[in-house]
Amino acid sequence: MSDYKKRKGQHILLAVVLIGSFVWSLSILPPHDELIHSGGLVLIKKLLLSVYEMEITKESLSTCLEALIQTFVYASASMGLSIIIGLIFGLLSSKILFLGRIGNVVRIIFRVLIGLLRGVHELIWAWVFVAAIGLTPLAGVFALAIPYGGLLAINYCNNFNSTPKEPLKALRRSGANRTQTILYGVLPQAFPEMVSFTMTNYECCLRSSTIMSFVGLGGIGYQIQIALKDMKFNLVWLNVIVLILLVIVIDVWGIALRKRIVTR
Repeated sequence: MSDYKKRKGQHILLAVVLIGSFVWSLSILPPHDELIHSGGLVLIKKLLLSVYEMEITKESLSTCLEALIQTFVYASASMGLSIIIGLIFGLLSSKILFLGRIGNVVRIIFRVLIGLLRGVHELIWAWVFVAAIGLTPLAGVFALAIPYGGLLAINYCNNFNSTPKEPLKALRRSGANRTQTILYGVLPQAFPEMVSFTMTNYECCLRSSTIMSFVGLGGIGYQIQIALKDMKFNLVWLNVIVLILLVIVIDVWGIALRKRIVTR
């Protein structure tokens, strides 16, 4: 009963902090006439209405599709590196690779490193890599791979730790070493959840790659940026809708892949 009251008190305290933070944030907003600019409302109306005037020509579609493929390639390269980072850091921070006191030290070190990877936004990583290797697409790829690698690592680690232990004990009793136990016991059980989370992050990585144009990544984000600067909202909508369609295709692909893995 005391544990229930303690948890209830913690929940009430959390709710009070969240509601208080929201109310406080509203109180420090500027006055209404400074918060909303009348010229901005006119521009938003023009932007919304321009969806009916999309510039669908052979040239615009060709440029849009080329930029979309470029964005897809960059996102795929970033996610490929993220998966490698996630597997390595996920294994090293889990409880299945190292045991005892050494294992505790290794897990703490890699947990801290994972927090560093996923705690820093990809835009900050982009500034770091631009300063290190210059304004190149490689800087954008690395900037996306590191935070998403951290997100995958913490998820993979939790999946590894939550796998049922009885099959692993049976493998050890049959003479399997630690590597064989991981390959034939841990990974097959964790694989469906790992794939599901990876595909979700793939969609997020694709969207994030559109805002990396300022570090030389290019792609459809660069086309949207140019169209916005030139006030060509009809081109903005064309690029945005094509990007949304690509995300939907990846989502459908991910759903089919999950079903195939689960039903095997």
